[in-house]
Amino acid sequence: VSTKHGATQVVCDIDDGDTTWILVSSILVLGMCPALAFFEAGMLRSKNTLSIISQIFVGNVILSVMWLVFGYTLSFGPSIGGLIGAPDHLFWIGLSFKECGSRAVNIPSGLYALFQMMFATITPLLMTGAYAERLKWSAFIVFTVIWELLVYYPLVHWIWGGGFLHRIGVLDFAGGIVIHTSAGMGALVSAMYIGQRKDFFAYEGEFPPSNLPLAATGVALLWMGWFGFNGGSALSSGSVAVSAVISTHIGACASAVVWLGLCMWNHRPAATGIYNGVLAGLAGHVPDSPAVEETLRQSRYVAAPPLRERLGQTRRGTRDEETLRQSRRVAPARWRPRRGMPPRTPCL
Repeated sequence: VSTKHGATQVVCDIDDGDTTWILVSSILVLGMCPALAFFEAGMLRSKNTLSIISQIFVGNVILSVMWLVFGYTLSFGPSIGGLIGAPDHLFWIGLSFKECGSRAVNIPSGLYALFQMMFATITPLLMTGAYAERLKWSAFIVFTVIWELLVYYPLVHWIWGGGFLHRIGVLDFAGGIVIHTSAGMGALVSAMYIGQRKDFFAYEGEFPPSNLPLAATGVALLWMGWFGFNGGSALSSGSVAVSAVISTHIGACASAVVWLGLCMWNHRPAATGIYNGVLAGLAGHVPDSPAVEETLRQSRYVAAPPLRERLGQTRRGTRDEETLRQSRRVAPARWRPRRGMPPRTPCL
């Protein structure tokens, strides 16, 4: 089946297995919004539990409508100067539930827009922990809408939508730059602008959580949803998705072990430390992918021989004194080996 999107000829190959997996992944990512609400509610004071849960749910529905009306086309529409998408797909006009699009030839274009909607809704809500308990409802809604318009939509287009960063080779598998870096910087700027919380130093910056079991429930749901977050970004149910899911789980476990060790080294095992370790491992794995791994592998084989030649590296991995002198890495005279000893290779 052939369809046309602008001037691009797209040959579709819709796969039922891939479509099913992306549907499931979309549902898993959607579940991360209430999971985030549970986690933050459990870590806050009990009097603000309902407020933060309501804010995240309201933000989810508002951002979903925005993505349907104009968010998708601003992010993935035909590029205007590599900066923003053209308004060709307002209200998802031109998308199909039967035919593919230029972004993914193995799933319907409507499903791709739905999957990206889940990312668009959760990204601004990741910042809520920076200003939880300290923003009025009206300020929260206005800030979330403006940030989505001015930061998220352009950034998605620059990297995923064919913008200028995509053209120069910037890679982002599941949102390490688009989602977590942007939300992290937004949270940092927001916290710096609002200032310290009351009694910040009295608790050494760590306010006592109100409900750790609720926070644990949120972390568990986030952990499960992250499999759809990273695995679904493969846009297929093949080996790339398998690799993403496995490494996501291993990354979360390894990070949790590190945080557990740090907690035990300082005082005793802490539930909050384990929770943060799991989330740090999950978020840190987002930009990884077999595509990036393959690119690094290729760059290693392409760049390594010229590098070895420039450093004068021999077949056995050592360098003679003349080459070391040319590369300005000759050790001082008192460090030079005695006659008959092999040359000492300095660390690079």
